[in-house]
Amino acid sequence: MNFEINIAGNTLTIKIKGDLDDHVTLDLRENIDYALCKKEIKNLIFDLSELTFMDSAGIGLFMGRYKKISAQNGKCGLVTKDKQIIKILRMSGILSIFDLFNTLEEGIEKYENR
Repeated sequence: MNFEINIAGNTLTIKIKGDLDDHVTLDLRENIDYALCKKEIKNLIFDLSELTFMDSAGIGLFMGRYKKISAQNGKCGLVTKDKQIIKILRMSGILSIFDLFNTLEEGIEKYENR
């Protein structure tokens, strides 16, 4: 498994390690959607600090989960400092709708204290 899913208050956090491609995205999508159905989650943070590769399947995953969370007036965030990943996210338009954090703790603190 290349990801870890945790809940901090009403924020679901997903730490993705290694590659985010079609294979990982399918499994990850199912796990996130299951977690969203089981507990009242308002916010979602993807921790990409250990991500080494991402293709368009990752962008699709982010957009689909954004639609679910924003329908509940929640917020979505991403954690990364990787300049290549940030460039891809910026070009895709993801950074216009997701918050960008330096650390997972920073994102959780912002979302849990709003």
